[in-house]
Amino acid sequence: MLKELSITDWQNQFSSSIQKNIECEASEQSRFSIYKNNVFHSLTQALSAQFPVCTQLVGEDFFKGCSKAYLSNQLPDRADMILIGRTFSDFLKEFEHTKNMPYLAQVANLEYSRALSLHSEDLNCISHKDLASMDIAILQQQSLIFHPSVHLVQSEFSIFSIWKGHQPNQKMESSVINIPEATLIFRDEFRVACIELDQATFNCLSLWKAGQSLIEGIQNTIETFPEFNPTEVIEFTFSNPLITTVK
Repeated sequence: MLKELSITDWQNQFSSSIQKNIECEASEQSRFSIYKNNVFHSLTQALSAQFPVCTQLVGEDFFKGCSKAYLSNQLPDRADMILIGRTFSDFLKEFEHTKNMPYLAQVANLEYSRALSLHSEDLNCISHKDLASMDIAILQQQSLIFHPSVHLVQSEFSIFSIWKGHQPNQKMESSVINIPEATLIFRDEFRVACIELDQATFNCLSLWKAGQSLIEGIQNTIETFPEFNPTEVIEFTFSNPLITTVK
């Protein structure tokens, strides 16, 4: 007597059969193969749309091969495709055909951070007007709470330049890609902004985002970067939709 499967068990078995080569009767195998090919084609297209610069860097055919290897072991864990590829950068680090291109995984990380930023929660941010009404002595001791769309990406490679150079009507300004670059990503209304930062600014923003108070982040950054100008960074921070509150 066949055991009746729950809907969850049936879904898990069906998902597993898409990833693996399950034997069945010839007529069923043919129909299932068509369905399986359609699934992988759609997922590959979604993955390529999520990582357009990575696709350009390796070419469409190579990217399709990477996608097939990735998706064979990592089908999406949610029904929509807006955040497909959560572990794709980790996969590229270890995949035998891309692990000799370490910059590729880091470009993928930047592109996925942009996707996270685009689909993050919508919250109001503090403006210059709000900042002007605060007591400076109290503000210095408080922590800055960043908008959920804010991501800080550091790399030993020139991933910002690579990303920027593969945008429409842009080109790489240099063929040198082993220069460290830091990138700030945030959503400005309906647009995801991607800005290259100097190392001192990146360091200060990272310390603030990690929970250090305004004055702690500034003091610790000055210790590492004596030329750091905190006034410029505070002006930059509150000129953009980066901070939702202070506490």
